[in-house]
Amino acid sequence: RAVMTPVSENEMILENKLAPREAGAGLQATIPEGMRAVSVSVNDVIAVAGFVTPGTMVDVLCTGSAGGAGSSNLVTRTILENIKVLAAGQKVEQDREGKPQTVPVITLLVSPEDATKLTLASTEGKIQLALRSSIDVKKVDPASVSESQLFGGPAPEPVVRHVAVAPKNITPLAPPPYTVEVITGTKRENKSFPNP
Repeated sequence: RAVMTPVSENEMILENKLAPREAGAGLQATIPEGMRAVSVSVNDVIAVAGFVTPGTMVDVLCTGSAGGAGSSNLVTRTILENIKVLAAGQKVEQDREGKPQTVPVITLLVSPEDATKLTLASTEGKIQLALRSSIDVKKVDPASVSESQLFGGPAPEPVVRHVAVAPKNITPLAPPPYTVEVITGTKRENKSFPNP
């Protein structure tokens, strides 16, 4: 049975550190049920100068064109957060001294849905890994950043709103009085009455 987590010299091997029976050996034995291992091509920059090693946690950022093919407006967004690194190259254990490892491929542990996101991002965009603390598990969901926002593109047109404001300290005008024409025989006369 394969060991699921790293063990130290003279450490007791307990049941919860072992892969289930019949799980096989190697990397596939360390993949929990319902999860997938997806490998992505990296270089020294993407792999955070080689410090992305097995067991570390990363966020995956993707930069791509927001308007589809031919669009020049690039957008970067965080597509996955708090993802475990299963392997760096063909190594599935961290270096005991914590030395960085230069590798061409990183294998990440993701859900099936996240596997499709990661595959599309690595195919159609450019991915970047952001190393995070192993004790920081909070989901942040940062906002996307566009090229125009980053480089100070043209400012959006200000929105002008007209708001009707009642004038202060002005007494309202009295309504005009009613005027009635009174005819008495051959005499005509206009009489005014106040408007309530």
